[in-house]
Amino acid sequence: MNIKTLTVTAFWSVVTLNSFSQTINTLNITDWGTMRYSGFYESVTKNSLNTPNQNYDFFWGLNIAHSTNKSMGERPYYWGGQMLFGINRTNSPAAVYVRSTNEQGAGPWAKVLTDKGEQQIDGDLKVYGKSILSNLHLPVAETINGWSYTYLKYAGHSLVVGSAAGVHAFNRLEIKPGGSDKGLLHSTLCMFVSPSTGVHVEKIRLLTNGSSFFNGGNVGIGTETPQNKLDVVGTIRATEVKVETGWADFVFADDYKLPTLKEVEAHITEHRHLPGIPSEAEVKAEGVSLGDMQAKLLQKIEELTLYVIEQDKKLSEQAQQMNKQNEEIQQLRSELSFVK
Repeated sequence: MNIKTLTVTAFWSVVTLNSFSQTINTLNITDWGTMRYSGFYESVTKNSLNTPNQNYDFFWGLNIAHSTNKSMGERPYYWGGQMLFGINRTNSPAAVYVRSTNEQGAGPWAKVLTDKGEQQIDGDLKVYGKSILSNLHLPVAETINGWSYTYLKYAGHSLVVGSAAGVHAFNRLEIKPGGSDKGLLHSTLCMFVSPSTGVHVEKIRLLTNGSSFFNGGNVGIGTETPQNKLDVVGTIRATEVKVETGWADFVFADDYKLPTLKEVEAHITEHRHLPGIPSEAEVKAEGVSLGDMQAKLLQKIEELTLYVIEQDKKLSEQAQQMNKQNEEIQQLRSELSFVK
């Protein structure tokens, strides 16, 4: 074999060796915290230590070790960086985790955000150098009738705003305009029902400068089971209460039959309360309608007024009769005196 042939053979051997070196097999490990050498590795999560998350069946990844790791002998020396892929047997989104390790092989894992699956940020998130946790700005989605709308959409669950469990902190929700020198700005809270797709009916509106309304059913204060438009378990204090209901002027109609006092006395003797007025037991059991009771009380006052007027007429007639009798008596006395 001449030198030219030997050179060509050696060249193809090197090319072949380099080609095969591009295929790297992963090594199965049980601890991601004791990685001394660079390479590709894999592990079964339930049998492994120092994995980023226990919710994945496997982790496949890359360890990039510091060049001095392998020269430290038996001393624990695991400096480097790691990138792991969380893999499940099911068709679920994968997750990517990265971290740097100190010489003991320890270091916190950080999840790389993706557009699939649940995302969690354990630290502070900043946009344009400002913390999004303290200065959150969402873009305007659309403008309708001069009003700009930004949507925070979620489905199938409740949106809870508050402190975490175990944290001793009060919670306060504010709706507060930024303010402008051009005039007064107010805040509004509106709540809707949706009977069908794209249809919304406003049921509750709270305004800081204007009229508010509740039109979604019964309202309870001090009770969780209101049975009326407004149920209050407690005391109500007001400077004025205006009730719009029927009134009792029918008592003064010509065809109204005023009960006799004997009939009223008989009813009181039998039932121990005025006719047309609920008993004490009925009031305790069912309560009273304020407007209806006011009308009933007025009815009794008007009936009492008629009794007084009737009694006054009788007294006037009696007085006239007595005056006439006195005049007749005086006349008789005069006549008797004349006879004597």
